[in-house]
Amino acid sequence: MRFRDRPWVNGNPDEIEYGWLYRILENYLNPEINDFEELQGFVQSGDPLSNVFKRQLRDAMEGFNDGIEENIGSITAFDDGSGMLYLRRLWRDLYPGEPVPGGDDEFRETLRRTILQDLDELPEMLIHYIDFDLPDFRPAARALWERHFPDEPVPQS
Repeated sequence: MRFRDRPWVNGNPDEIEYGWLYRILENYLNPEINDFEELQGFVQSGDPLSNVFKRQLRDAMEGFNDGIEENIGSITAFDDGSGMLYLRRLWRDLYPGEPVPGGDDEFRETLRRTILQDLDELPEMLIHYIDFDLPDFRPAARALWERHFPDEPVPQS
């Protein structure tokens, strides 16, 4: 039976560490259901259990261990690389604008690399638009070039 070793399903979630977190994830995000929008609705509903869920999600991230990793992996089908990364993403998606408990350095580093990669491609992109055969694009591309590279001459076509 699928739920045999999941005490948060058949037992009392109040008696299990992170029991409500696991039960709510099981109800909304297990692979057979996977209804994130319903979970968002629950989180925003003001239901007292939504506060318990949020507290347990925060506590699980701050006290993350192999047991939590194993349980999260048995409940959900995530492709984030680890249960911790999954919980961080879940927090960002459910509570946008609130800091991720325990920090979110990996997310920040990924974002930083993406932005820097985009900046590395900026000169090539601007040169393309400076040379583009539409009059509206040339002045805008030139202005961007001058703003981002004030010490370098605007490339000529």
